[in-house]
Amino acid sequence: MVRIVHPIITSAVGRALELFTLGKPTVPMPQLLPIRRSILTVDKPVGEGQPNQETDVLLVRLMLNLIAATDAVWRDRFKTPMPHDRKFDAELGRRVRAYQQAGGFQMPVRGADDPPTPVVVTSFLRAGSAAGAGAALADAPAATVKEALFADGVIDPCKPHTDRGSRSKLVYTVVHFNYHLLLRLRVQSLRLTPKLIRTIDDVVKDPKLAPLRSELEIAERSDPDKPRPDPNPSPNPPVVI
Repeated sequence: MVRIVHPIITSAVGRALELFTLGKPTVPMPQLLPIRRSILTVDKPVGEGQPNQETDVLLVRLMLNLIAATDAVWRDRFKTPMPHDRKFDAELGRRVRAYQQAGGFQMPVRGADDPPTPVVVTSFLRAGSAAGAGAALADAPAATVKEALFADGVIDPCKPHTDRGSRSKLVYTVVHFNYHLLLRLRVQSLRLTPKLIRTIDDVVKDPKLAPLRSELEIAERSDPDKPRPDPNPSPNPPVVI
């Protein structure tokens, strides 16, 4: 069962994305208050010799496919999408390790400018081709925030209390997956799970993802930290001038 956890975010790229989506920062990053964020994670490790639960494997495949579909760098490296099979295989392991060795998500910082527009998702996922998937980003960012990942080819589950591995002290790769997709899929709420459900329904439309979609829905519906609508909204909200 895939899960949603709420660790304190210490990831440099995660904090940079949270900060720069709100505009140009006014305080240095080390002075920021701790951020506790919703992270979608596998339940058990995915990788060679790992438990490789079926929906965990599906989640990793989907996330990597969407990263490649929306990021020109990874589209060029991976070329074609992986099938949404429930079993771990050597190609999935190769792509996980390649992502880790490259440092995963790297946050382009452009001051108060918007993050770069993502390329079109559909052609990569449906046609398996880079043709028509959109041009590479024309303007290089002024700076890039990045950090090392533990390159073991394994996707470990993010813990509820920390976004870093207890032994490596490095940020979990699945945290990078989350922030990579939050940026590239333009998730303004910074909650990835609802966006993934809509993407499965409206863009990917692969019946093989049905078990994962069901678990995503359960995880989102049962998340105790999910934002709740005001049960008694004011009929005449005050006007702020």
